[in-house]
Amino acid sequence: MGKQHTKIAVAVACLLVVTGVTAYINSAGLADKLADYLDATVQLQGADGTKTALTMDTIRELGETVFTAEVRSSSSPNREHEFAGVPLKAVLEKAGVSAAEAEQVLVRSVDGYVVALGAEEVLAEDNVYLVYAQDGEPLGTREDGGSGPYMTIVRQDSFSQRWSKYVLDIELQ
Repeated sequence: MGKQHTKIAVAVACLLVVTGVTAYINSAGLADKLADYLDATVQLQGADGTKTALTMDTIRELGETVFTAEVRSSSSPNREHEFAGVPLKAVLEKAGVSAAEAEQVLVRSVDGYVVALGAEEVLAEDNVYLVYAQDGEPLGTREDGGSGPYMTIVRQDSFSQRWSKYVLDIELQ
């Protein structure tokens, strides 16, 4: 029994070390990411590694699109809402990157959720939007009980499964 307990203790110690190292690596830049999130700044990274930050004002200057979409949830009845935002492809163009140069677009949220979109989906007309308002009101932050300051909506996703709240950064790969 003594050797088995020793093996278990060593395994647990190894897991703790790996967890600690991973947490340390992931904490790099965390303060900057939190500041960007609270300032409604989205970080974009092109397939070539080029990084650009866009503010809410810059994104709004791209021209607002208002549309309705049905929010589907397993925990509440489906409801239709009016959203305001900008096509994601216009946001990428403003940042000087193109989804045509990538295979996929990763949308990361402050809560760790990541959505992978195909480049063709992002380039499709009237499909993927970076939204900042719902029913005429700003989305608000997670801390305020909101779903923003940004959210991505994939209009051609019939079950709303790849919508992403609390958008923090977007990376092309």
